[in-house]
Amino acid sequence: MQTETEYHRGPFRVGLCDVDPARNRIIYRGDATPLEPRVMDVLCALAASGGEVVSRDALIDRVWKIEHGADESLSRAISQLRKAFKLTGCCDELIETIPKRGYRLIPDVDFDVEADVPPGLVKRKDTAPLPAEPARVIPGWQVQLRKNWRVAMTGAVALIVVVAGLILTPGPGRQQGPARAVPERSVAVLPFVSMSSDIEDGYFADGLSEELLNTLSDIPDFKVPGRTATFAFKGKTPKFKEIGEVLGVAHVLEGSVRRSGDRIRISAQLISVEDGYNLWSESYDRHADDLLLVQDDIARRVASALNSHLPAGDAPLFDAGTQNPVAFSEYVKARQYLNNRGWGVARAISGFEAAIEADPEYARAYAGLAVAHTVSHTYLKSPKEIAWKRGETYARKATELDPTLAEPFAVLGGIALDQNRWEDALAYFERAESLDPKDPTAFLWHAQTLMELGYLAEATTTIEGGLSTDSGSAIINIVAGYIARMQGQLDAADAHFEAAIDAGMSYAVFDLGVTAFMRGDLIAAADMLAEAAVTLDTIAAEEKPALVAYYLAIMRRDASVDEAVAAFPTLASDDDFLTPSYLLAGESRNALEMIALDPDGDKDTFGKLWSDVDPGLRQDPYMKTLVADTGLLAFWRKHGWPDKCRASGDNSFTCD
Repeated sequence: MQTETEYHRGPFRVGLCDVDPARNRIIYRGDATPLEPRVMDVLCALAASGGEVVSRDALIDRVWKIEHGADESLSRAISQLRKAFKLTGCCDELIETIPKRGYRLIPDVDFDVEADVPPGLVKRKDTAPLPAEPARVIPGWQVQLRKNWRVAMTGAVALIVVVAGLILTPGPGRQQGPARAVPERSVAVLPFVSMSSDIEDGYFADGLSEELLNTLSDIPDFKVPGRTATFAFKGKTPKFKEIGEVLGVAHVLEGSVRRSGDRIRISAQLISVEDGYNLWSESYDRHADDLLLVQDDIARRVASALNSHLPAGDAPLFDAGTQNPVAFSEYVKARQYLNNRGWGVARAISGFEAAIEADPEYARAYAGLAVAHTVSHTYLKSPKEIAWKRGETYARKATELDPTLAEPFAVLGGIALDQNRWEDALAYFERAESLDPKDPTAFLWHAQTLMELGYLAEATTTIEGGLSTDSGSAIINIVAGYIARMQGQLDAADAHFEAAIDAGMSYAVFDLGVTAFMRGDLIAAADMLAEAAVTLDTIAAEEKPALVAYYLAIMRRDASVDEAVAAFPTLASDDDFLTPSYLLAGESRNALEMIALDPDGDKDTFGKLWSDVDPGLRQDPYMKTLVADTGLLAFWRKHGWPDKCRASGDNSFTCD
């Protein structure tokens, strides 16, 4: 039997990625992605197999050393490995699932690396440049779908699109609009480069970039693209002029960060995208205690170089919310962990707590901690009641310390939304938006609330507010797509879903599949719906043909959902899978009952009441029971009827 000490624990290379087991991370082109220790152990065990299949029992025996109880842990570890390698960009296909046998590592493994590895980066013997990023092949169903419904907008759809080209050039099927007038006082703050491979330093550099972005965007006569748009260029090397064309800016601010003990070196330069001319540059080699002064000086220098009208007096442009540099450092790192969601939420919680320990009056850290605990139910499987309680506690503490912060009110609104306290939710969101008209989270959750209530026209206006502040956000585009589709605007909906895919939310292909179904293209729809399940690791790639057959059977009414889903026992109790399946199958009562039941308690199917995927949904008698039981009916009678329903008699209503 091979024990933990027997498989390779030194640095090695998988495909294009370097693996550093001692520090539990994988590295690609200088960016490090951490792995949990057990997940790293699974990777090491697979790497040691020489490309041979390793059974589940063998992996459990080698990594967990128990006979029973680790099945779910192994499945989770395999899923995290796949997602981590996709996230790095170095390897899309990492692990092959061999049905009834186990798993096999697909890329070649190279253990022949130098042992004297400096902290952070794996040192390879070869010094050849890394190959270009692989081209992204558009699946056949996507090509066919675009041919079917975008003939008027496109000539021919390219079969291969370079990944960077998705960001830097208009995608296939998109017309390039007229040239935009670019304001002179406009600047994109690119993610500052960390000169260390330590992931903590990388998050610190990202955090400084985001704080500078927020500071510059508060200057009244400045145009500054949001974080999502600018961070899309992280790790890429486009020309400045291309960045300017994509983001609609005249200038770019870029820089680097190096930390060494209690010293910090920050270099920054402001560049004209038109001619590449350097308008201003500076290097700061300071003690870490001077970090806040450096941030303010950079903001002032950029504003001055662009002839901006700065506020009178000596008040700092950059407001960190604290005078404690240690608290600020912990805060900006925690923010980046929170932005990444997933495993990062746990690290975010500990980071915000460290910031509060350094400065117990740090309101923004309490606000971040409130968000992290509120979303911990989704990402860390924390009990929802506990997540709500902690989120509310820290949000209220943040508002006590700083009543001008918008984020805590957005958190309180999100909790109220989950609890069907719609009046409270709307009031909190409106308060958040009044405090910070540029807070995309408040607009997002506000729009979701209006969508759930059926006020689709209002939801459209609200989500447009979110798009105006962060047009590249995947989740905002997803919700915008939902709202557009509920109003029958299928082209607009798909444009939003494609934007979400471009922003990294690849499983939004599911929503393209739903609109393909609504257009009557069942073959394309089934393929896309099944592809989304593979992308989410809900099923193995080799199970996709069977899932395609499942979707075709229910969409063609050849089988009921309950009959067909027997082939996928792991999905048979998943409301996120069953609810859309019932809608696609036209099984209105089952869909409504599943929405009401909400087995996993996340209420993420509630908004489907306004879906037109099943035209008979709102005509089913159970619709009236559902809206009465949830309090929707009472809300409508007090605040007005939703877009697709109206009063009918004294005590009833009817819906389209």
